[in-house]
Amino acid sequence: MDDSIKQVAGLLKSRQCLAWLGSGLSEPAGYPNWKDTLHILAERCFDGPGHLDGAIDSERYLEAAEECRAKSERDGDSRYHRTLAALFGQRVVTRRLAYELLIKLPFTGYITTNYDPLLQYEAQGRDCRLLSYPGLLAESGDGKPVYYIHGCARREESPNGDNLVLAQSEYDEAYEDPGIVRAFLMQKLASSHVLFIATELKDPQVREALKRLSRAIRQIGNAGQLAGRPRYCLLRAAPNREVAERDAEFYRDLGIEEVFYFQRGDDRFSGLEDFLERLCREADVPLPAPIPTVKSGIEAPLGVQ
Repeated sequence: MDDSIKQVAGLLKSRQCLAWLGSGLSEPAGYPNWKDTLHILAERCFDGPGHLDGAIDSERYLEAAEECRAKSERDGDSRYHRTLAALFGQRVVTRRLAYELLIKLPFTGYITTNYDPLLQYEAQGRDCRLLSYPGLLAESGDGKPVYYIHGCARREESPNGDNLVLAQSEYDEAYEDPGIVRAFLMQKLASSHVLFIATELKDPQVREALKRLSRAIRQIGNAGQLAGRPRYCLLRAAPNREVAERDAEFYRDLGIEEVFYFQRGDDRFSGLEDFLERLCREADVPLPAPIPTVKSGIEAPLGVQ
């Protein structure tokens, strides 16, 4: 643990480290994962359960989302976007200490593939500014940037399911050359260290973008044109030996070093919060006051027809 703390503290001391946050911290707050999201979307867009189960259960999520979006468009309604807004755009009623600790730490900015407003909520009033797809490249304004690279489902205090990257066509537009997300990642990740948190990086488009970037950085470095190669680290709970051996090559192929914390009890991320608290002490960052207990989950997505 001490070595892991020192390793991450070293990245922060560079003052050139971005935090990349995945959906792992959102699920305990009641937001659905990809599979559950697609089952709900299919039920709403196709007027009943059981539609697209084959594609969803075989993890062809982008294909299933594309079918849902196309069905909604053929029917001339907005069920696709309204369902996403209801699932991810409601006001925050459950907070997680990890978000507050991350916002207090001296990262230069934050990147998330999540749609929910948890990160946005913690960033409010803390000298941060929100940039959401497709406006990722609008680099005006003061404060640390908070990038929602797949869009944010809550804007101007209201749920909004437009401009979220979920369906295949939406991913293609965002990630294929000269897509906005592809250009953004090449620009930001080529010049910054990155600490990946609460993510397994299993999103195929994100993974391919990281592979391309890793190859490009190696080529530039080998040509002597890169003064300091950025480091990418994945902060994750220490796995058992079998999982560690299985995942080592996967992350190595992405140019990512693994940094481990120890899980405490049944809570998947209590160990992460312990780690971040120790990191705050290492970085001389004051710890936040305890978060008051609030009801669990998000507001129910009522009224989505």
